[in-house]
Amino acid sequence: MPCLARRCLREFYPTAGDVLSADLKGLGEALLIHLDSYEGRVKQHGRFYQGHLRDTLDNRNSGLGQMLLVPEYGPMQTQVTERVMEAWYWLERQGLLIPDASCHGWHLISTEGKRLLEKLTATSRGASVDPNSMVDYRSITIAGPDETFLLIEHRGDRYQWRLRNDSLSDYKTLQLEIMDARSFSAKHSAFRDPMGFRFRWPLVEELPSGHLSRGEVFLRFEGDKVGFGDTTGTHLLPWPNGDPSTTRRWLLSMRVVGLSREWPIELDLQWVLGTRMLELMDHAPPSPSALPDSNIHSLSNPFTFFKEARPLGDNPYPAESSVWHAFEEETHVAKNKLDSLWSDYLGCYAPAESHAEILALILEARLKRLDIIAECMRRVFVADPETGQHYEDWVADFMRAEEQDVQDLVQKEVPHYSRYFDHEKFMHSLLLRQQSYKKTNDSNVIGLIRQRQATREANHAMPSQPRKRNTDQGLQLLRVRIQKLRAEGLSHLDICRTLGDAPRPPRATWRDLTWPAAYRQYPAAVTKWLSDACR
Repeated sequence: MPCLARRCLREFYPTAGDVLSADLKGLGEALLIHLDSYEGRVKQHGRFYQGHLRDTLDNRNSGLGQMLLVPEYGPMQTQVTERVMEAWYWLERQGLLIPDASCHGWHLISTEGKRLLEKLTATSRGASVDPNSMVDYRSITIAGPDETFLLIEHRGDRYQWRLRNDSLSDYKTLQLEIMDARSFSAKHSAFRDPMGFRFRWPLVEELPSGHLSRGEVFLRFEGDKVGFGDTTGTHLLPWPNGDPSTTRRWLLSMRVVGLSREWPIELDLQWVLGTRMLELMDHAPPSPSALPDSNIHSLSNPFTFFKEARPLGDNPYPAESSVWHAFEEETHVAKNKLDSLWSDYLGCYAPAESHAEILALILEARLKRLDIIAECMRRVFVADPETGQHYEDWVADFMRAEEQDVQDLVQKEVPHYSRYFDHEKFMHSLLLRQQSYKKTNDSNVIGLIRQRQATREANHAMPSQPRKRNTDQGLQLLRVRIQKLRAEGLSHLDICRTLGDAPRPPRATWRDLTWPAAYRQYPAAVTKWLSDACR
């Protein structure tokens, strides 16, 4: 049987409600076509693995290729996945999917299943299953600002595009253009760097209200290449000559200009070499003006920042040192607190009724994340006035990074939130938190100073007893070595570099660091100790 182009479930059931209300027989037959078309992902070497199907449906990264930005059925994906699993078991009960005796956990399409698949394929695609003559059901309509839509449709041996104006206003001088393109590496399951490819179609001079623009050639097929526009031999989309893949995939960065605002489009284009059809997918978030209220959840999980593997970052301290263990302990504390917040906020996300409400939830959650990380870092970081200053520097960098992350969110990742984002208000919130962290840190440092002062006073108040001079032979040898290095004219920094990982004073704050690291982090304290050792 010929290998067919990928058939996604949305081709058969456009909405989650359609999947959930479908009869099991119809859903099972659609799933059979879907499974057989997913070679390289759900289908591998003619076999199927249920876990791969579930990962693909739930949009989980399991090494099966590039993920969608959001699950196919949005916030209803969990219910859809469970219903599709019921269809899988129906296929098993009907004997259409059978276990592969040679590979535990995998399934094959039975002889009866293959016969049914041939009938279903001929019915859904037409009598002929020649891939070059099949009607392409992966044409696409993309919603944009001002109630405009981009339609990319299969027409004979090429694709055409048109703009549709559903608004009450007339538009003039609109233009569609490709700003760049990236090819897909199946080996790395990721898109390569941009290749600098650009193309601009002719202007749409006028687009009155309720009208479609004239069809323009979007893409044409030329042997083992595809090109844009209607001029043969020009504007061919490059493909790496060292990549032998017969399934070629690109991500096109496009835009439409001439509306009330620029309309960015990220179009995922997949082509099986030798065929004359494409699989098209829009990676750009939908325009807010084109979204009904039921589709406001454009992110399946906007709180992934709660699930960082190491919320405090990498451990900078020597392995197995006391401060290293303290850092790991605080990392564990932070992860537990953030995980609890993740569950709480997901519960608040589902009933949200507007983009403004969702953005407010995201920003509130991000600020709470800052509080948890800053508190954990303060406990592991601040041991004296000097490290207290380091903590304040870290907080300043932390706030700058947070500002940039939020800017990227509202400007690049989910740009339709930008209209609800008050940058000045958010920056004021960050400033108040930074001041609060500094105040807490100052109080902590003052507490440490008072605690040490009280300890010294208590020691002085005790009856004086003859103090035994420290006769640690290793420490004495270290002092002698330092004195010799100093006599040779070495600076304190050069001495630290020479000592390397030599023993450190057992009571020094920096005893767990190497000499060069201690000098970088505690220059004043290390310099004082070296000076005392030379007396």
